[in-house]
Parts: sequence; structure tokens; C-alpha cells
Amino acid sequence: MPKGVYPRKPKKRTAFVKCTGCRKAKSRTSFYTGKRDGLLQPCKPCKRKRQRNYSTTTATPRRKNLDQHRLRRYGVTLAQVIEAQGTSKCALCLKRPAICIDHDHATGEVRGALCRTCNMILHYFEDDMLFDRITMYLQRG
Repeated sequence: MPKGVYPRKPKKRTAFVKCTGCRKAKSRTSFYTGKRDGLLQPCKPCKRKRQRNYSTTTATPRRKNLDQHRLRRYGVTLAQVIEAQGTSKCALCLKRPAICIDHDHATGEVRGALCRTCNMILHYFEDDMLFDRITMYLQRG
């Protein structure tokens, strides 16, 4: 070994580790384990709290952008359509919350607010030929 270079001493494994989030000394089982050096910071409760905060803070800008998109595209927001409709439930199934603005593709006129499932079903039923074939198929059975 070259002069002045000493071998690294192995780190002592203590029973408790200080969390970088809450700054409390916690047992090693309070941390998620990583592949490289064993423990990941912060502790499990702090990490869950951080993830919960992240999902609530990033969802708000997305929702705001979606409202701006709907306002540009249809001239109204989802809240305005729901207010005119009188209920926050889907206009077709009356079960699930309305999250889509339904519009006539030919004229662009807004018809109401629907849940995602009913909006997709209605999308396929706008094709008259498909609607006729489905009706004939169901009557055969």
C-alpha cells in the first residue's frame, strides 16, 4: 500500500438512523432499503407525506390547463356545463361523476357533461352504420 493511504474503516451499523425529513432518530426498519448502500432517505412516513403533497400540488396546474383548453375549444368550462345541466352526475347514466364535455362533432355545439365511459360509447354511436349494425346484432340474439 502506498505511503499515507490507509484502508477505509467499515461504517458502524447503528440501530438508529437520523431521517433527513423529520430529523428524528428512527430504527432502521423505518426506512426503505436501496440496492447500493442499504437505506433510502427520508423515512417511510416522510416519504409518503412527500408523495401525497406532490400529487396534490401537481394535479392543480394540470386541471387549470385542462379548463383553459376546454374554454378555448368549446367556449365553456366543465363547471359551467355542469351548472347549466343542474347536476354533477353524467347526463346519460346518472351514476358516475361527469368529467367530459360532450359536443356535436359536426356543429361543435356543446350537448352536456358525461362520464368518460358514456362519452366513449356515444363517440362510437355517432356512426349511424355502426349503430344500425349493433341494433341488428342485439335483435338476433
